[in-house]
Amino acid sequence: MTVKSPSSDSGAPAPVRRITPGYDELGDLFAGADIEFIRLSGDTVGSAEIVTVELPGLGFETGRWSWANLTRGSSSHRHTVFEMVLEPHDTFYHHVRATPGAVYAHGPNSEILDTSPPQTEFVVVSIETEQLEGSAEILDSGEVSVTSGAMSVYSGEAAARFQRLALSLVAAARSAGSAGIPPAVAHRLRDDLIVAALGMMDRSESPAETTLARHLSALEIVTACDDYASARRYRGITSLDLSRVAGYSERRVRAAFKEITGVSPMRFIQSRALHEVRRDLLTVAVPTVTDAALIWGFTELGRFSRKYWSQFGELPSETLKTARRRFGRAPWHLEQLSV
Repeated sequence: MTVKSPSSDSGAPAPVRRITPGYDELGDLFAGADIEFIRLSGDTVGSAEIVTVELPGLGFETGRWSWANLTRGSSSHRHTVFEMVLEPHDTFYHHVRATPGAVYAHGPNSEILDTSPPQTEFVVVSIETEQLEGSAEILDSGEVSVTSGAMSVYSGEAAARFQRLALSLVAAARSAGSAGIPPAVAHRLRDDLIVAALGMMDRSESPAETTLARHLSALEIVTACDDYASARRYRGITSLDLSRVAGYSERRVRAAFKEITGVSPMRFIQSRALHEVRRDLLTVAVPTVTDAALIWGFTELGRFSRKYWSQFGELPSETLKTARRRFGRAPWHLEQLSV
């Protein structure tokens, strides 16, 4: 079924704009929107590759950054913004890890807080809320959940269909010549995207998890970072990783750790990893010190031993020897015998 827009001109090609701005040019590019780009680190060398398409009642962007990026701002009072990632990288929308196949919808007047690593491809579809509500009434498609000031997460077949159509628009935009996307193709994709959005947002068909947008306290920043690092056994964690997880600049994350823990983020992560090693040694959960160190991300064993001694006043081998004497037969050996 075709959805008509009062401002629609079905005879005009959809203009496609291809731009490669540097980091410092992003602010000028999005000067008309309430969007701020924040450096997560000093490495902002390179450029972005962005393709935009303008259609009646619908805006579209796709591309990737050459740098780790944090985007903070808000959606307008007239639009619902749908965001997607195409690759399973550490991209976060409001501290929620983004997964391919899911669609993240920001209602009108919602805070937008996105963090992404370099070279992560993104797709953004912005649809006028009035267009969504009017089309829902015309199509009698059920109750549409457009929550102002919140982010909703959609998954399942309805979200997959919306994403497939968005990717079709990506392909059409990238293959379009200077004249733009042919009108018949552009307007069919536009109509199909609006209908797919309605199907995805119908509360009776696709219940959504809603996360209210808000700023994190210092304690919440530290907790979010520690949860992320511990899930990875503190291996290969960088300050940039923690910035992406928290959704704040490295400077803000460092200030939060200083306020809550009194030490820098990386010093805290190292201390937590050393405590996990010590717990494994005290419970004889591993056969050797080397195993414990490698499990928790320490690959240079000499430096590890010095750090361990500095924190606990004894060598890790002494901790394991004491624990073995206390337990008699090591629990680790018992686990092997029970297999």
